[in-house]
Amino acid sequence: MTYGCHGGDKGQSDLAMGWTPKSMYDKITTFATWIEPKLLVKVVPGGDSRPGSALHHALNADTGYFMPFTVKELGNRKLLATETARVEAWLARGAPFD
Repeated sequence: MTYGCHGGDKGQSDLAMGWTPKSMYDKITTFATWIEPKLLVKVVPGGDSRPGSALHHALNADTGYFMPFTVKELGNRKLLATETARVEAWLARGAPFD
């Protein structure tokens, strides 16, 4: 069973993040991707994970901005600027599990 693109037991591009906040965090911080710099989210306690995290590039309008995919059947939409800023702020804090 799956939910959306990356939820549940299966996921697109082998990124299945499970069902709980902890399982999702664990997966995004260990998942290797083809997008440079290869690790989806690199945790940098007290630091800035953007230089080492591919998520920054996947969401950034200047470097790609291809996530999330818009799939009508799933009700997906592009992130709002405020949502992208929230992710960027989290990455700038080092991507803590909070």
